[in-house]
Amino acid sequence: MDAAAAIVDAIRRIPSQPNLFNHYEHYEAGREEADAPKLRRQNLELYVRSFIERPSADLWIAEAPSRYGARWSGVPFTHQGKLKEMAEMLSLPNSFAVPTRNPESGASRTSAAIWEIFPKPIPLLWNVVMLHPFQLKNGQIRNAETTREHHELCRESLTLVLETFRPKRIVAIGSVSAKALGQMGVPVRQVAHPGRNRHRLFWADMKKLGIGRRSRSTF
Repeated sequence: MDAAAAIVDAIRRIPSQPNLFNHYEHYEAGREEADAPKLRRQNLELYVRSFIERPSADLWIAEAPSRYGARWSGVPFTHQGKLKEMAEMLSLPNSFAVPTRNPESGASRTSAAIWEIFPKPIPLLWNVVMLHPFQLKNGQIRNAETTREHHELCRESLTLVLETFRPKRIVAIGSVSAKALGQMGVPVRQVAHPGRNRHRLFWADMKKLGIGRRSRSTF
């Protein structure tokens, strides 16, 4: 098993919890077919392998997947409608698979703010917790905050990522990821999380790191 497959397998083996859904192993009946988790694993492995085959990149790491993006697509910070564009940015000969026929519509504001500021080459995007923390509100799935238990469950896979890529710079998006990596003894550069209308503060912090907003024609 190569490094990309080992990372994906480590994530697949993390058990779901009452408020933590492993979308790389399970699927939501009624919205997805039974092969959706397999397609998400294939997408994530393709994504990870594309970085193994290129020079060392920055790692941008946040807290956890959103119900709008990786929860359905399997690719960090990427809504299913953006999979083709992500494949193009990574110079992949083939696009990613589309695992879900009925995902949440549109990208999250957080992902949209991050996509506006991608440098070239694109950084490796990741989360401290690669599973989806959720709560049910009026019968609907909503995002939730991660817990210390979630971080511990995902530490093995995160360690594999850090050891495999040894990023030259780690940008922690928000205080949760910065604290989690700090507890592992990993130095980071913390920036504001763009959620809750803090995108301009996020962009300002990234600009201090030499990363500015891009035009649509950059890639």
